[in-house]
Amino acid sequence: MIDSKRYLYALMAVSAVNAMGDAHADVLVRRTKQASPELVRTIAEVGREEQTLLPAGASILEAVRSRCNTIDTTYLGILTQKNPTLIGKSLSKPMDGDLTLTFPACARAPEAGPQQVPEGATLGKLALDHGISFPISGRPVFLSNFISLDPAAEGGALAVEAKARPAGEGPAFDFVLVQAADGIGANGEKRPVNKKDVLLGVDNAISFVQLNDGANPDRLKAGSVIQLPGTLPVWSELPLAAGISKEAALSRIAMALASDGSPPNNVTVSPAASLVTPNNDYTCAVESSSQWPFDKEAVLNQLAVNKTRYPDGQFVSQTILVADTGFDFVDGTGIQFPKTALRKLVPFPAAAGSDPGAMTGPLSVDGINLTARRNSPQTSTADTYRFHGVGVAGVAIGGRTFEAERQLMSSPIGLGFASVTSPSDGHISPTVLSDALSYIIKDRQISVMNASFTINGRIPGVEQLIKDVASRVVLVVAAGNANNELGSTESWPAMFGGDPGNAAGGIVITVAAHDRDGTKSPFSSWSADRVDLLAPGCGIPSYSSNGTAVMDSDWAGTSFSAPLVSFVAAWLGAYNLNTREIKARMISSVDASDALDDVSYSRGTLNIPRALAFGFNRYDVIVGGKKKTILSKDNKENGIVKLCGKEFYLSSLSKVAKGTATLHVWPKNPDKEHPEMMKRLPLCNRKTDDAFSLNVTDFRTGEIAEVSLDNLIDFTSASR
Repeated sequence: MIDSKRYLYALMAVSAVNAMGDAHADVLVRRTKQASPELVRTIAEVGREEQTLLPAGASILEAVRSRCNTIDTTYLGILTQKNPTLIGKSLSKPMDGDLTLTFPACARAPEAGPQQVPEGATLGKLALDHGISFPISGRPVFLSNFISLDPAAEGGALAVEAKARPAGEGPAFDFVLVQAADGIGANGEKRPVNKKDVLLGVDNAISFVQLNDGANPDRLKAGSVIQLPGTLPVWSELPLAAGISKEAALSRIAMALASDGSPPNNVTVSPAASLVTPNNDYTCAVESSSQWPFDKEAVLNQLAVNKTRYPDGQFVSQTILVADTGFDFVDGTGIQFPKTALRKLVPFPAAAGSDPGAMTGPLSVDGINLTARRNSPQTSTADTYRFHGVGVAGVAIGGRTFEAERQLMSSPIGLGFASVTSPSDGHISPTVLSDALSYIIKDRQISVMNASFTINGRIPGVEQLIKDVASRVVLVVAAGNANNELGSTESWPAMFGGDPGNAAGGIVITVAAHDRDGTKSPFSSWSADRVDLLAPGCGIPSYSSNGTAVMDSDWAGTSFSAPLVSFVAAWLGAYNLNTREIKARMISSVDASDALDDVSYSRGTLNIPRALAFGFNRYDVIVGGKKKTILSKDNKENGIVKLCGKEFYLSSLSKVAKGTATLHVWPKNPDKEHPEMMKRLPLCNRKTDDAFSLNVTDFRTGEIAEVSLDNLIDFTSASR
């Protein structure tokens, strides 16, 4: 049954605007706006066509929109030329039987993106400002006109006719391919042939209403955020037709892009993407301990201390998007993945808007597939690393170490699943990073994205997407298991990490792996400039599967170091630290080591209890031959200290750590809006006249302790 109000609003949206085979890519094409007929034809000519069996129950418009992310009449004309049997068939009605079609290549149209409504703005003005076409005028009766398949064609030899359906027979209109020479209908009556892309207008209008919960386009509320179709540029993979070289394709597509005013760098040679695969044949150098990969008792103690200042009810819900091989157990598995830890995601619009009657659809799904653009996170049974994502997801919520706690304590952290591998062959699209970031722009519940893939080339525009989500999303990335220095060969998105300047305003944390003795794991990639920190990377207790049940499994690789950091980043976000504070905290709270000076930006390894002590000045000292931790909230700790021959106010420092004969000193950034930009000073040798002496009161016990350079291990200042 059609929601008539939502359908009417869709048509009002139209009127309001008018009142004004092998899928691996050879090249990538970015659509930033509605494509010109020349661009559509060029891509169809140079790209590889594909034969596809559409099963009974599918519709042709659904299939077209699923491939091209839009309904374009020029494309429909080419499709009909390749499949003459389509003439006389319904485009929108579910098919009675299977049908094999030859689909020409296309580049995905821009997706809907969030837009804030300015004061006095109308949908028509917003669409005009963004170059979006809703080219239909009048009311529903106009849909009885023909729609020319190619706006450049005269006479409309092939056209689409919108026929009204009887009441109670599903969608109100049925789009049918017809012969319409000179605008003569099937019964001999004359009807005008509309040279505009009416079908696209209907599609955009329906999409607008779907995406904005039936919103009335005539009454947009100033300050509200709407999803506006066709505003978020996307990249598409384009395999080339036989006999078409990459050079010829690049030249022809660039010329077609220029014809509609698009920049020539919207087409580029495709890089390759791959999973950061596990190193499970690697055995840790040191025996296991109860404190590996982290000291659970110390973490629980710190969470308990935090609770005295931040009650559970004040937590901010966090969703970690696990961009990996997917997840099959969407109904939960009990103790390993409780249902409360699994978050629903915003679905891809799939066939949304391809039929005026398609007014409903799922408001949330169990997960998505970024490469196939499907609303399912499940991975092909043929994929060698099918359950890699299960292991990564387990670590991101604490792994087996925190298994019991997931049942006993209230956790603000949940998981969303985004498979990056093709359901058919395990292929990962080189556009996966931009696709994931574009998706995050739309699904605003996501606060951390954990990425276990690498791309060997930089795609234009990705930096802007990373910057666009920086205010609310931390991107945590596995450094890779190639045992090379990041930058010696291209590896994205890992190379956006480390020095904050690498991400051009984005917030990216790149994680390398270390063994139980704190040294870099032999397989791990590294970089003093592009890796933020190291985290445990071998013998990580998580899970795998046999296809029907989840089972315990230990993993190795930077893919399992990164989710440990995601776990901590999500907890910090739950305490309402912003993304810039989280990046700064992850760097300043490490266990610093001189030996890691050339290995990571922080020169250190993950220390979860110290990271979680964000509300305190934390001092790690040696007292009576034993290590002791002091948590202080004394704002009077603002004395002058002398380090490496230079004087500092203690309150101006993020971290002081003592090396063998050196000091690690990190001054805070004076700009409090950007704490992540604190300065990485070179290691310096301690001087005989260095001074660090103060009496500190422990917040928990009231005990006063003396701290000096003689007994100091590490000082990490409060983030708030």
